[in-house]
Amino acid sequence: MCSIKPPLLAALLWATATLVAAKPADFNLPAQPAAAALVEFSQQAGVEVLFSYQELNTVQASAVAGRLEPETALLLLLQGTGFSGTLSARGRFVVSRTPAPAKPAKAGRREAAPPEAPPPAREAGDAAVGPVIALQKVVVTPSRFGIAQERVTPNVTLTNAELATLPQLGEDLYRTIERLPGLAADDFSAKFWVRGAPNAQMLARYDGVDLIEPFHLKDYDGSLSIVDLQTIGSVDVITGGFTTDSGDRLAGVLTMETQEARRSRPVTTLGLSVTNVRGTTQGEFADGAGQWMAAVRRGYLDLALKLGNGHLGASPTYYDFSGKVAYRITPHQTLSFHLLYAGDSLTRRQRDNEPDLDSSYDSAYAWARWQGEFGDRVSGEGALSFSRLDWHRRGDGFLDGGLHRFVLHDDRRLAVWGLRQDWTVNLTAHALVRAGYEFKSGEARYDYDLLRELWVLRDGVLSTGTRTVTTALRPDGDHAAAYVAPRIQPWIRLIIEPGVRFDRHSTTGQSTWSPRLNASLALGPATSLRAAWGLYEQAQGLHELSVQDGETGFHPAERAEQRVVGLAHTLASGVSLRLEAYERLTTHVRPHWENRIEPFNVFPESLYDRV
Repeated sequence: MCSIKPPLLAALLWATATLVAAKPADFNLPAQPAAAALVEFSQQAGVEVLFSYQELNTVQASAVAGRLEPETALLLLLQGTGFSGTLSARGRFVVSRTPAPAKPAKAGRREAAPPEAPPPAREAGDAAVGPVIALQKVVVTPSRFGIAQERVTPNVTLTNAELATLPQLGEDLYRTIERLPGLAADDFSAKFWVRGAPNAQMLARYDGVDLIEPFHLKDYDGSLSIVDLQTIGSVDVITGGFTTDSGDRLAGVLTMETQEARRSRPVTTLGLSVTNVRGTTQGEFADGAGQWMAAVRRGYLDLALKLGNGHLGASPTYYDFSGKVAYRITPHQTLSFHLLYAGDSLTRRQRDNEPDLDSSYDSAYAWARWQGEFGDRVSGEGALSFSRLDWHRRGDGFLDGGLHRFVLHDDRRLAVWGLRQDWTVNLTAHALVRAGYEFKSGEARYDYDLLRELWVLRDGVLSTGTRTVTTALRPDGDHAAAYVAPRIQPWIRLIIEPGVRFDRHSTTGQSTWSPRLNASLALGPATSLRAAWGLYEQAQGLHELSVQDGETGFHPAERAEQRVVGLAHTLASGVSLRLEAYERLTTHVRPHWENRIEPFNVFPESLYDRV
């Protein structure tokens, strides 16, 4: 495999800082571990700081008090620690280990030149900021949006470097993160469960767009996801108690952000795994103001099955493509265009008296995303998207030992236009308001025809009957939502976010209000207590009618109440410990259909155990 990796900082250095001039500030920093001191320094100075928590938490910082320039305060704070801070051109302080001075050569002897050090890491558009170590973990502590960035929801955040160290199959993101606390999965499907809730109850957001059934090999219960692990820069997983900006889901939120290019020269990665071959290329243009990335995967399970055991009758093929182009139109405004496409096909010829199967599935997402700031008080994000999914299944053959005829034609389609806008307004240093809205308009198409001969017992006599289902539906509908959530810091260690969300679905004419409350209490530099309570609702999707079981109408939205209390502590070694209590009470549960004895079958509607 040929791999040219971007800097480890690339996944974390997102351009949210403005060019700020260092201004004197009032500092009151007691002697304490340097990591905690830097967090307080950032808040009091009103600047961002990049540093390694693991390394800085093991050294002691000096006390700093009085009205000082931030550069002077940082110099005094880090005095004697072996670390120093440098102000980048974009107003961020980068803290790194102070390089040791070169040893003078002995008289009469010529020393060999030391090996050339790697070039220092730098931010896009910055001049060199001095030697910056390649950090495994980088903590970005913003203070202009200090309480906006504070976590009031229990979550797990992973960077690209951390994802690469987790066990994985087929470079699949979903199978990589399924071992995180609160998630559970089997070996068959990539659809992990979220604290007892099915994967369909988790919101999956990829670079700002909501994914719908993001899985390959749907005939085998979605054995792999359509998200290429190697393109992901960071992942944020919330398994309960999420705030009002996320809605129409009952269980959790999965947020995925792709990598950012940070080199002027293109970076190309080629990979070969047990399930697929893939390639990724990314780079910059317009002197670093623009970035681009493209990635493609092609699974070869069809070839592996043939080579491994001759011809097994099944030929599954899948592929996906993702790409983006981002351009910084102003120092604080970024516009990007994205594309994600995934395709599947499966051909299985009759074996063991089962019908032939021909299926294909296509998922296409195209969207534009805006991210920006207006001064020090207002920031926002918006996304305009179009999504289209197509499902096609054909079945023909015999069942029940070759005695009964089976014919299936199943064609479905979903198309959705979406618009989402989120805003954060900083009112004071200790109060802000988050608000936003979302609108989706979609239409679905169902063309379903089934002929199934089956055993029928009448008056004690076993005979052959016929079951037929013919459905042609064209449902459409809109979903409108809005939320508002003030966040206040009544005490330096306490942050509270009450909020309320409104959702309306035209398919059922139902409107719902979802109040929520989140809070975070810092018990110390490395210990925090978080709590969440809220009501959540999830409507039935336009594509979720079980027409094969005779369903033709939509059910009201399901409702859930969540209660979460968690205690988190970070050890000096960097290991994080978390103890959490969680409860979800679900009501208005709509019926669903299952196969009790044989849950994994490409024609589930054909079996006798369906209930």
